Amino acid sequence: MFSNSGWWRRPDGSRSGGAGKTLVCLVRASEAGSHRVAVQAVIDEIKKRYRYRSVLWEEDWVCAAFSIEHRKRLACSVKDTRRG
Repeated sequence: MFSNSGWWRRPDGSRSGGAGKTLVCLVRASEAGSHRVAVQAVIDEIKKRYRYRSVLWEEDWVCAAFSIEHRKRLACSVKDTRRG
């Protein structure tokens, strides 16, 4: 997850902007279907909790590989993020 900023156009044509968060999820292609359900649940909760009209969801195919050492560091990084 990382911070971002941007702007959007409201239905009345006015513009607004602000800070936001971007969450990146990397999953195996064979598991994409079940993860889409989970991502949609997170989006639904964000809309409900913060009264957002929309939440951007972008999906793309990538080729990524992680060594065992990178997986260990990634797991530690995720644990540390959840504490804060």
